[in-house]
Amino acid sequence: MTLQRVTLYKHGVGFFERKFSMSGEGKITLFFEPEQMNDVLKSVSAVDTSDGYVANISYDTARPQPSKFSLENGAVLQTLILQLIGVTVKAKIGQKTMQGAIVGLENRQTATEQTSVMMPHLVISTDQSVQQVPLQDVEHITIQDKQIAEELQRYLDAFLSKQKEGKKELSIHCKGKGKRDIHVSYLTSAPVWKTSYRVVLDKKPLLQGWGMIDNTTHEDWKEVRVSLIAGQPISFVYGLYAPHYASRPHIGVQTTEAMAPTTLESAEEEYEDMSMAPMASSMGAPAMKKEMARSKVAALSKPQAAPTSVKTTSITQEVGALFEYEIEKPVSVRKNESASLPLFSKNVKGNKALVYNESTRPLHPMNTIDMTNSTGLTLEGGPLFVIDEGTYVGEALLPALQTDEQRFVPYGVELGVDVKKEIRSTTLPIYFVKIVKGIMYQYYISIRETQYKINNKTKRAHTLHVEHPRDRSYTVEQPKTFKETDNFLRFTVDLKAQKPETFTVKEQKTSTSTSYLSDITENDLKFYLEKKYISKALEKQIQEVMNMKRTIAELSRKKQELQKLINELKTDQARIRENMKALGRSSQEEQVRQRYLTKLAEQENDIEDSTEAIKNNEEKVKQLQEDLTKKLEKINFEVRL
Repeated sequence: MTLQRVTLYKHGVGFFERKFSMSGEGKITLFFEPEQMNDVLKSVSAVDTSDGYVANISYDTARPQPSKFSLENGAVLQTLILQLIGVTVKAKIGQKTMQGAIVGLENRQTATEQTSVMMPHLVISTDQSVQQVPLQDVEHITIQDKQIAEELQRYLDAFLSKQKEGKKELSIHCKGKGKRDIHVSYLTSAPVWKTSYRVVLDKKPLLQGWGMIDNTTHEDWKEVRVSLIAGQPISFVYGLYAPHYASRPHIGVQTTEAMAPTTLESAEEEYEDMSMAPMASSMGAPAMKKEMARSKVAALSKPQAAPTSVKTTSITQEVGALFEYEIEKPVSVRKNESASLPLFSKNVKGNKALVYNESTRPLHPMNTIDMTNSTGLTLEGGPLFVIDEGTYVGEALLPALQTDEQRFVPYGVELGVDVKKEIRSTTLPIYFVKIVKGIMYQYYISIRETQYKINNKTKRAHTLHVEHPRDRSYTVEQPKTFKETDNFLRFTVDLKAQKPETFTVKEQKTSTSTSYLSDITENDLKFYLEKKYISKALEKQIQEVMNMKRTIAELSRKKQELQKLINELKTDQARIRENMKALGRSSQEEQVRQRYLTKLAEQENDIEDSTEAIKNNEEKVKQLQEDLTKKLEKINFEVRL
């Protein structure tokens, strides 16, 4: 049995390929952790390369049934014999053989040269007698019952499996003739392989990639082919290992009621002429009882249906949507050990550069490698160890890079370069006015200037890349050359040694302010005329609009006054009615009551008149509003200043 290839994946599984050499019929046995069994059963395959075939694959169940045997205590032979009581065996005792059923064990006093001791004796029942044989004289026992012998062997196999640190046994049963090879492969959970990189900065940086693997299996990997695969294939654990049972409905036993016994009676002589007997009597009492008994037979209920159960030392290549690093030389890793494997060592396109990003470091730029992945490989993300001029200068986190993809990889802070950022905003005068359906739009330019004041205090010249925040509402006026990312505009600035530099980014955007002609005042109108936002002809139309608005406002004011008057009259009426309740029946009080009634009538007339006036007022306002809307919709105008 040899482990030939191990393929490790980034999502935490490993694919193992083995080769077994076999002659004739045989069994291949593998052991797995219980939590690995679902993946193994989902993926295991066995191929016989000759004329043989794989008969079946068996494995320890997740919930084994208890065995009738138990040999975990001392005195194994005696314990086993007691569990074989009643089983027919063939026992070899010295030169003779005895066959019979085991009755049990019995301790008997046996004399020795100096004393006597209790010695166990095997009690066995033969065809003719029951005999006792000293157990120490029994050389071996052969179980004659094939079923009992197989059960004992299964127990011993399970006991051996238990001794292997709780692992589960999987057996591949092969049939065939002659010597041949069996290839077995399966998938199990495995530690995620990891990548790390080293780069030596030079005119053409040297990049090395290493892959780290962990052998957490219980066997040594000796001269094994190893492949490391990156990507995101769909993968899941499916519950194949544990037994599942479908629920079924419980139906009670259905019974029928037994027929009651009946007795027959003799006919009376007076009913000898049966044709003249009444209808009810013609059935006879026994017949009536029979029909009643039939009516009591219960029908069986139909049961419900059951519910459904539910040097470059690696070869790289694209594998579908995945990317594979195949280690060129076989690898040896002992169990419970890890290894770092060289993936590649290649020169890449790149150079040192400074990158300033205010959100990352507001005062200083970052030392970076402006690197292009020219290795011809897809690079997985991982830590990057940076060496410059023979010494360690920092670390970086290399993102996943496709072939020929460029990235700035920061590995340190350049404290010898200071950056200060200042922003100035200005607004230019309105340059265009447009009126559409009574709405005035005023267009103007907003300018934003961002100054980056850079002081290079080092004795080296640098190339600085300024990452300027990207505002999509602005367009860049100066400078014209830059690169875009999702969130930044990247500008390049050349810094001279020990010299300050000011770099300015000028942006502008078109802004709009909105106002409604129906809301403008006399002062607004005068201002618009002075600025030539409107013409004289348009001024006249706007004056008409303003007059209509004033009329509507006046009518609204009068409505409020009328409503106020109605409220005051109703309040006074309530007061008068309360006073009238206190008046008696005297002539003087009667005169007061009449005066109150007259005043109530006058107030009621005033309320009706005011209510009618409000109604007329509302109709006028409604009409004016409709006329105003139509007039505003007809006002369209534009002028460029």
